[in-house]
Amino acid sequence: MSKIKNLLISAFLVITTAYLAGLFTRSGTQGWYIDATKPILTPPDSVFPIVWSLLYVSIIISFYMVLEAIPQDFKAETYKLFISQLVLQILWCFLFFYMKYFGLALAVIVTLDLIVWQMLLIFQKIRPLAGYILYPYFIWICFATYLNFGFIVTSGMAIN
Repeated sequence: MSKIKNLLISAFLVITTAYLAGLFTRSGTQGWYIDATKPILTPPDSVFPIVWSLLYVSIIISFYMVLEAIPQDFKAETYKLFISQLVLQILWCFLFFYMKYFGLALAVIVTLDLIVWQMLLIFQKIRPLAGYILYPYFIWICFATYLNFGFIVTSGMAIN
């Protein structure tokens, strides 16, 4: 029963994050974002849901693997980092897409980059494969950081 419980916890947390982040993201992508000047290397809009779906599945699997093997001395820090990065994902989508606070969103996503890197390293200590599974996620959010910064520069919008 513990395996199912851990999988459900992992899936619930990540799917809830995906849902909330998606609400804020859609508000922008169906509004102001359509006509906005985007930075060089911005992928077509159709790429984002595919990539995020794959990343969310990998995050679920990675956290599940960690929940199955986590030693007591890593438990508090692991949970803190995992929950923090989920909250930061939602916050970034809210600030960037919903509020259009690009400067503040940049600060949040840089923080997200750092937290995901720390999380990845801890996951690798607990279950090496769980950490390695997160590398595409880390690379993608670093790319998103570039896009966030590039968006500020190329759009000519003020940094809020």
